[in-house]
Amino acid sequence: MSDEQAVQDSIEVTPNVPWWKREIKLAEKRPFSKFTRWLLIITLPFILLNLFTVKPLWELGWRTRFYCLDNLFPVQSASGVKYAAGAWASSKRIVVYGAPGVSEDAITKAYDGMRAIVDEVGLDLRVERISPPADALASLQAATARGGEAPGFDYNKFMARRLDDRGAAYAEMVLMQVPFIQSGRILGLSNFASGLAVLREHRTGTDLASHEGAHLLGYSRHDDEMPYFIAGYSEALIPMERDTLMMPLPSTNSTLSPRAHNAIVNFWRGYERDGRRYFK
Repeated sequence: MSDEQAVQDSIEVTPNVPWWKREIKLAEKRPFSKFTRWLLIITLPFILLNLFTVKPLWELGWRTRFYCLDNLFPVQSASGVKYAAGAWASSKRIVVYGAPGVSEDAITKAYDGMRAIVDEVGLDLRVERISPPADALASLQAATARGGEAPGFDYNKFMARRLDDRGAAYAEMVLMQVPFIQSGRILGLSNFASGLAVLREHRTGTDLASHEGAHLLGYSRHDDEMPYFIAGYSEALIPMERDTLMMPLPSTNSTLSPRAHNAIVNFWRGYERDGRRYFK
C-alpha cells in the first residue's frame, strides 16, 4: 500500500448528510483558568461581604475580627520590642493628659468625650485624667519638629517611644498643639493596637474625643466606608450623607450609629473568650 493510499484510508469519511441537517458543535472556550475560577469562588464571598452584608454577619465579623484585621498586627517600640496588638486592654485603663501649654478646658473636654464613649458602649474601663508623665514629656518633645523645620508632630515616632515608656500598662489619649506632619488637616489619630490617641487642641471637643475614642476602642473605620450597606440598620442610602459621630471629621453628630455601636460591642465580646470580662 502506497503512503498516499494510507493517508486517504486514515481520513474519516464524512457521511453524505445535507448541510442543514448537520450538527454544529462550537469549540468549548473557558475565559478563565481553573486556578482563576477557584480563586474567584473563594474570594467572591469576602468581596461581597465588604460591599453589602446583613446585621448578624456584621456583628459576627467584628467578633471574629473579619472587619478589623488591622487591629491584629503587633506593634513595635522604638527599641524594637514587639507588643501584641491591644495588649493594653488587659489593664482596663485609659489615661488622658495634655502637652505643656494645652488648656485645662481642652483636657477636660477630651476626658469627658473619652469617658462618654466608654460609658455608651458599656465597657468596664477606667478613664483617668492625669498629669503628663515625665517620660511622656520627653517623647512629646522628641516627636515634635522645631527649629529650622516647620513645626509638626510625628504620631508614629511618638507611638514607638511611648511603647518603650509605658509598654502595655495602659492606653492613653494625649492632647498637643502643633499640626501632624502626616497632614495639617488631621484633627486626631488613634490606634487600638498600640493604645494611643492624639488630638490637636485647637479643634478639641467632646465630639472629637469621642470620635477618636471610638477608634481607640477598635472601630478602625468610618460609617461611610465598606460595607456600604448593611441590611438591618436604618441608614442613609448614600454613605456620604450619613450624619453620625463616626463619619470623617468634622462630624456634626455626637451619637454613635447602631452599626458602630454594635461593631465595638462585638469586638470586645471577642476578647471575653479568655475568661476576662470587659463589660459592666
